[in-house]
Amino acid sequence: MGSITPPLNEKDSVMLRISVDKLSELIETGSLCATDFSCLDHQSKTTIQGLFLRFCLHGCHAHRNVRVGRPPPMTDSPS
Repeated sequence: MGSITPPLNEKDSVMLRISVDKLSELIETGSLCATDFSCLDHQSKTTIQGLFLRFCLHGCHAHRNVRVGRPPPMTDSPS
């Protein structure tokens, strides 16, 4: 899981290009967190937001289909 890191200056950071597929893989496995980096342009930010939203929605749908171990609701028995 990522951690919140202080802002980086040019000496402490590196500029690189990475494929969306590889970035998606790193996010999905939890190897990269949104707080680990910053986007340098609007298009990159939009792409990253879309990736995180997709994984967030996928996780929500996966959890929605899991049955929670709760007893069934009480109903009045017919007399």
